[in-house]
Amino acid sequence: MPFKLTSNSDMGSVEVHLPQSYAGLLIASTDMGKITFSPQLAPHVTVISDVGGKQHCYVGAGTEWPEEDLDPETWEGSEVRLSSAVGSIKVKYVDEGTRKWWHKKAKVDSQMQILPCD
Repeated sequence: MPFKLTSNSDMGSVEVHLPQSYAGLLIASTDMGKITFSPQLAPHVTVISDVGGKQHCYVGAGTEWPEEDLDPETWEGSEVRLSSAVGSIKVKYVDEGTRKWWHKKAKVDSQMQILPCD
């Protein structure tokens, strides 16, 4: 059975801690804020699209979108949907601790590959 999580905020940030075993879609959107993955999670994220403050990503150990033709909007597997109208979205693994890592954002190059933090 797929795991489904939705978290929305009209005014404020959203922070989600995923288990290391999570494999599935992650859709994050913000009108006025940043979308940030922790340094430990970032290598396991494949950005499928990043348009207008909305990112469609696949998160998993294989870091590859399992089916190239599949539309993220019709995905039937596990998914996390996060949104914040005015605030940032921060995603990390549950066992990473409480260190404030979001000041160093993982970079995404023009070919949608996750690069290490500075």
